[in-house]
Amino acid sequence: MNGDLIADVNFANMIEFHSQNNFYATMGVYSYLHEVPYGCVEVRNNRLAGLGRKPIIEKTVNSGIYILSAQAASAIPRNIYFPITTLFEDALKKNLICGTYAIEKEWFDIGAPQQLRQARGEL
Repeated sequence: MNGDLIADVNFANMIEFHSQNNFYATMGVYSYLHEVPYGCVEVRNNRLAGLGRKPIIEKTVNSGIYILSAQAASAIPRNIYFPITTLFEDALKKNLICGTYAIEKEWFDIGAPQQLRQARGEL
């Protein structure tokens, strides 16, 4: 788990999900919503083609929470910087089966001061 997170996760359930499915590695994922703060326009050939309200975009994001099989853990090189996402990218290239586990409760990335203030309810 990344150290800059606040998350409400049932780790026992996540580990059980990973084990029952015999995944090489499992990535916790979160449904992230972002409201575009402006009305949007559709343009075709430099002409206004449509108007829209402030849309809400939903994306599934990497939550920074992972479960690794022994095989995956042994694939991590020692004594060098190795982003965990590289492990997943390499697994996909090798057709190793990786799972995703939905984090459905609270999840906050607090890696920046503004994000920490937001998580504290200060914003």
